[in-house]
Amino acid sequence: MKTREIIGKWEFIGGKVIADSNCKTIESMIKNELIKLESSEGGWTSKYQGNDGRIWELSYPESHLQGGGPPKLIQISSGMRRIANLTKPKDGIKRLMIFNDDYGTYLFGYKNTEDCGAEWDEWYETENDAMELCETEYGIIKSDWTEIPNPEPNCQHDWINPVRIKGSDNGKPEFGKLEKLINGKWTEFEPTE
Repeated sequence: MKTREIIGKWEFIGGKVIADSNCKTIESMIKNELIKLESSEGGWTSKYQGNDGRIWELSYPESHLQGGGPPKLIQISSGMRRIANLTKPKDGIKRLMIFNDDYGTYLFGYKNTEDCGAEWDEWYETENDAMELCETEYGIIKSDWTEIPNPEPNCQHDWINPVRIKGSDNGKPEFGKLEKLINGKWTEFEPTE
């Protein structure tokens, strides 16, 4: 994922603080496009979600200035994964998923169209690189992809629905044991092959 950030600047003219256009863009986005998810203790950083699913973080890097200084808004998550079923399976692969994070793009391959863990994953520098490979190797074009929400915190990236390693929520993972969120409750389960 290529990070997008908007950094506001202040100018002091005639004893007055003048906010630049980036400050105004941030203010407009917060007012019209973003929903507040959480704030840090003290309120110096806040996380927001855009109506496109992307997650943004608002901070004040010049907090020594009166009022916290000018704002900085940075996109910290693309917010959406992409999934596509192959019309002609190749090497047993029937479905592909793309997931972006701060380190790049992951491509997952599945031998099943049901929700399950991936058979394999590959890393790409950009989403575009992964999509080009999918078109060349599997015949998946951009319009074949469907967007799905990114996974919940501590959940597996390759499952569609919320699935996590048991104990990952409290820092004591029990590798080999999975939990699925069913009717608002985490329930241990055995994945089917």
